[in-house]
Amino acid sequence: MSDMLSQMVSLTDSQKTQLQPYFNTVQPQLDAIHQQERQAEAALLKQLYSSIRALLTPEQQIKLNAFEALRAAGPVEPKFGEGFGSVSE
Repeated sequence: MSDMLSQMVSLTDSQKTQLQPYFNTVQPQLDAIHQQERQAEAALLKQLYSSIRALLTPEQQIKLNAFEALRAAGPVEPKFGEGFGSVSE
């Protein structure tokens, strides 16, 4: 958050140092809010999937299961230099 704000309003190094305690105080609270939002979203999606599952064909249910598994695994971070575009001998 501090980096984004710093770039947006062009903070000086002195201002960054002075403002860092404020960012340090607020960041855990923001993290907690984001975690609560993720949990609420997950619960709502689980309820939705449970409600619609009976209306899906077996093939669609398999796809939904795969989608749920991907979401449960969380975001995937790309690893540069591995896989796509790498040179193998």
